[in-house]
Amino acid sequence: MNLKHLSNNDLWNKTKDLVTQERRLITEVIWHLREVSRRSLHIERGYPNLFTYCVKMFVLSKIP
Repeated sequence: MNLKHLSNNDLWNKTKDLVTQERRLITEVIWHLREVSRRSLHIERGYPNLFTYCVKMFVLSKIP
């Protein structure tokens, strides 16, 4: 992605907007994962726990 065409002000504002969007989306993801856990849907899909589901399905976290 080439952002060189953006003015400093546009870059600043776009970055701020993207971070705001990211926070909103992360909140939605957490609420959805909470409901997946409440319904034990990860077990239906063959994952023993929500952590394993998140790591294997979405590559959200990895333990080195």
